[in-house]
Amino acid sequence: MITQKKFIKKYIQLHPNVTRKYALKKYNKARLHFGTTNASQVINLLDDDDEPIVILDDNDDESSTSTLLDDDESSTSTLLDDDESTTSTLLDDDIDVNEAILEHLTPTDEDINMYKNILRGNKNEIMIDKFAVQMTKEKLRCLKDGKWLNDEVINFYMEMLRIRNKGLYETKKIKRRSHYFNTFFMTKLVDEGGYKYDNVRRWSKKAKIRNILELEHIFVPVNINNAHWTLIVVYPRLKEIRFYDSFLTSGTKYLDAMMKYIIDESIDKNIGIIYKSQWKLISPYNGNNSNNNNNSNNLIIPRQTNGYDCGVFVCAFVDLLSSKLPLLFDQTYLKDFRKAVYGRIIRGRIYYNGDQQMEAVDDIYKN
Repeated sequence: MITQKKFIKKYIQLHPNVTRKYALKKYNKARLHFGTTNASQVINLLDDDDEPIVILDDNDDESSTSTLLDDDESSTSTLLDDDESTTSTLLDDDIDVNEAILEHLTPTDEDINMYKNILRGNKNEIMIDKFAVQMTKEKLRCLKDGKWLNDEVINFYMEMLRIRNKGLYETKKIKRRSHYFNTFFMTKLVDEGGYKYDNVRRWSKKAKIRNILELEHIFVPVNINNAHWTLIVVYPRLKEIRFYDSFLTSGTKYLDAMMKYIIDESIDKNIGIIYKSQWKLISPYNGNNSNNNNNSNNLIIPRQTNGYDCGVFVCAFVDLLSSKLPLLFDQTYLKDFRKAVYGRIIRGRIYYNGDQQMEAVDDIYKN
């Protein structure tokens, strides 16, 4: 398996004229294109600037790879010399994205110190009482590495993200707000004997949503048979419904149900006529599907390789997508992300760089 560290080290060995930041840019571009950093052979990909991106496996023949790259070595050096100022500008933007992703997924020192006590003390101790939920230490212990997340933790995290989104909207940092349904929405919609719009018809009214088509995102965590967590995200302005599953399944049942919900909701609330043919239902790319669900561009997302991290993936997906950040991470990040989630729940709020002005409207967070 090629980790970020290994990729950067080998890339710089083969391209001694480039900086670590430049190698990091290539790593993330390869991640976006392939959706994985696993490789059993050399993968050659031409970038926009015609420079090869190379992912190497530990078993690859380095000498043959060097020969492959020698042909383009001079042109690569020229490219870096001629376009150095342009490249630097692009890199600054990319590094900002990487730093933002790390901030979302990385625990603070305070988070780590609090997490050390996750198994200590009375399991019935109430760690925080907020959002009409008494979050006990026992409920939070599902954040211990190797545990399957319960719905209380996922819903609490979704609610904190909703409040953060509301704060960004109230302080005019974003133009449109998003909505975050809890884990019971999809269960009510489809898992009680078939599709039943009436079960959730009043949910948008309770959430004070006048027009769901004016939202930036609609996030819906999905519990599949009490065995697996996935995520539906509706992009009303793009007319897309996307299914994010770390096991890379198609999610056809849930995509179709959400499409029906959008249509029924628009009729019930007199929003207008929705034509299904104008919408795309998008599944994760798994190497086989290509045009299923009226779609030609499948999602490339991180893949789960164990049986317990699905809920943590869902929290990470919602967290990053809420801030319009790409899903440039893999399962190795989740052990630390569990600690970050724990700390944020104990504090009862989520803040990132650039959110500080929201302190001026702290009453938003007292809802």
